[in-house]
Amino acid sequence: MQYLQAVLAALFGVQSSKRQHHHFKNLSVRYLIVLGIVLTAAFVLTITFVVQLVVS
Repeated sequence: MQYLQAVLAALFGVQSSKRQHHHFKNLSVRYLIVLGIVLTAAFVLTITFVVQLVVS
């Protein structure tokens, strides 16, 4: 759950530098990167789907 909170906060840009340093110190950077890529891909695919739905 901490990984999801860290990645979502980073994606929305609402994370303090203190919290960011805490996440990078205590959480695996590898998992943060992978989760960030997965969530970004899901976001792009969702937006693409919605646009295609509206256009058609």
